[in-house]
Parts: sequence; structure tokens; C-alpha cells
Amino acid sequence: MAEQPADQIRSFSQLIGALEEGALHHELTQQIQEIVATLNNHRAEYGGEPKGALSIALAFALKGSTIEITGKTTTTLPKASRERTILWTTGDNRLTRQNPKQMGLPFAADTRTGASDVQIV
Repeated sequence: MAEQPADQIRSFSQLIGALEEGALHHELTQQIQEIVATLNNHRAEYGGEPKGALSIALAFALKGSTIEITGKTTTTLPKASRERTILWTTGDNRLTRQNPKQMGLPFAADTRTGASDVQIV
């Protein structure tokens, strides 16, 4: 069996963490905390059993060999506009952050100057 690339997205939690360079995951975490705080404050002030909701919608668009994913969250709180994340598809219908058709370049440090600049070998 061929070894799978380490950057391949294989689960929902990995996908959420990868979208918008992690900004969507961070925003969802903050929205959960804000909902919990609002519910606690509402109960302290008015009593009862207040309810809240957080909805997540992901839109997928296939553009050539890439998948463009945009997310949307819905709460009673103001929300920021969504950015897009572009991923590639693999032969086994997985998502990857790197173009599987693009060859990698070998890199090495420049030992002649001791500099940390990267040189293409």
C-alpha cells in the first residue's frame, strides 16, 4: 500500500483546522464561548433555560483539479466575512494542501556564507 502524504486531510476536524489557515476553527471556538457566556448571563438576569445555536455551512466548488471551500457560520452574534481555502484533490478523492502534479524542489542551506538563505540545489 502506498504511503499517504502527511498533509492529506482525512477527517472533518482536520478540514476545519485547515480552512482559512485556521481562522475558521478559531472563530468557531470563540463563538461557542460567546454563546455560553450569553446563555449564562441571560439565565442570571432573567432565569429560565435560554437556548442558543451555532450553524456551520461549507460550500464546495470544484475548479479544475482544486476544491475551493468557503465556510459560513450563523449565530446571534456578528460574524466576520469568510475567506476561501483552495485544496487539491488526489486520485483517491482526498484533499491535499499541495498540488500532487507539481514536483518538489530540493533545498539546502548556503554553507559558503553561513547564511540561512535557502539555495536551490
